[in-house]
Amino acid sequence: MLLRGTAITAPVTHLIVASDAFAQADPEVAWLGRDFLKCLTSVLPQAIEITAAPGGFDEWREAFRVVQAKEVWETFGGFIARAKPKLGPGIRERMEFAATVTADQADAARKIVASARAHIRSLVPRGTIMALPTSPSIAPPVDIMGDESESFRLRVMRLTCMAGLAGLPQMTLPVGTASGCPAGLSLIGWAGGDEVLLNLAVLLARYCGIAGDLPQHGHRRYPTSTPEIK
Repeated sequence: MLLRGTAITAPVTHLIVASDAFAQADPEVAWLGRDFLKCLTSVLPQAIEITAAPGGFDEWREAFRVVQAKEVWETFGGFIARAKPKLGPGIRERMEFAATVTADQADAARKIVASARAHIRSLVPRGTIMALPTSPSIAPPVDIMGDESESFRLRVMRLTCMAGLAGLPQMTLPVGTASGCPAGLSLIGWAGGDEVLLNLAVLLARYCGIAGDLPQHGHRRYPTSTPEIK
C-alpha cells in the first residue's frame, strides 16, 4: 500500500490512447510512443483512441497554473516579500505572477480544476489505463532562455497537468530515443491503482531503452517475447 493510501487493485482490461495528447507531440516522439504500444498488442489490451480534452488542453493548463501560483504564493510569499531572495530567470517571473493572483481568480480556476478532475477520472475507471507522451518533445538545450523557454514549458504543461488535476497516478517509460535523446511514454492509472502501474512498469521494462536502428524515426528495442499481465 503506497503512502498509507487505499490500494484499488484490478486487472488492466482497457487501454485508451489520448489522440489529442499525441497530436501535441513532435512527430518522432509521437511515433516512438505509438510504435511501442503497437508492438505490445499481445501484452496490452486493444487500444481505443479517445479525445482526452474535448475543449483543448489550454484551459486546464491555465487553471492548473493559476491554482498552483496562488498556493505557492500563500506558502512562500511572505518569505519572498521579507527576504527578497535573488531568484533566477523563469522562477522570478513566475513568482511575480503568483503575487498578482487574486482570490477570485483562484476560485474561478478551481472550478475548472474540479470539472477537469471529474472528466479525466471518468475516462480512467478501475481497470483502465491512459497512454500519452510524457513530453511533447525531447529535452530542450540547457541554455534555452526567454520566450523559447516559456513556450516549451507551456507545451509540456498541456500534457503533464492531467494526472495532477485528476489526482491520478502516472508513470513514464523510457521507450526509446529521438534525435539521440530519451523520449518517454506515460501511462495514467485509476485512483488507487499506483501499485498496478508499478507492476506494469516492471513487466514492460524489458522492452524499453536504446537498441537497434529504426530508420527515419528513432531507436527502440522490439520485444522477442510477450509475457502476460497479471
